[in-house]
Amino acid sequence: MLGAWAEAGSAKRILDIGTGTGVIALMMAQRFPEAIVEAVEINASACMQARFNFEKSPYSAHMLLHYCSIQDFARETNGRFACLTCNPPYFPDHYLSANADKNQARHSQSLHLNDLLAASRSLLTHTGHLNLILPCEFCPSYAQLREQGFYVRRQTDVYSLASKPAFRTLLALSLQPGPCESQQLIIQNSTQRHDYTEEFRALVEGFYLGRV
Repeated sequence: MLGAWAEAGSAKRILDIGTGTGVIALMMAQRFPEAIVEAVEINASACMQARFNFEKSPYSAHMLLHYCSIQDFARETNGRFACLTCNPPYFPDHYLSANADKNQARHSQSLHLNDLLAASRSLLTHTGHLNLILPCEFCPSYAQLREQGFYVRRQTDVYSLASKPAFRTLLALSLQPGPCESQQLIIQNSTQRHDYTEEFRALVEGFYLGRV
């Protein structure tokens, strides 16, 4: 959802943080062909898969992959980005599994939200946006974000069904204060398989070979 939801406008540089196998970065490259889309990944096996996916895609000419942590990248890179995307690790340490790769991808021990926000502050342009997707229970408050220098400018709460609580939140954060656009996204009309809402279909249909 993040790759379909995040807005980049006329951004010349887009960065996907913790790209994994590169799905969100590829979606942004598809949507914004005039931008250079860069991606950062710290896990070696995921980075290898992302590199393969980038090279085999039609968008490889305007994609770059960096094998490093976002903290190192922020210290060493030149220039800034008008759009950052990230599906960050969010589970606390007491949910750790025996799988080291899974822990790195999903657990906040590998990238605490405060570290992500600090790196993003140094990477964003003055008017840029950091786009995140988080489980609702791990979503920071507006006050917590303001303490880190960020303002919520767009928020979409995601529901599997209208009758159920929201389970994900999409956030667009800015270094500049301003009004927040609040929305809701309901994925399915019913529990019937593939009974998607028109709103959800419109959001993601550009990334499927057939109709959603």
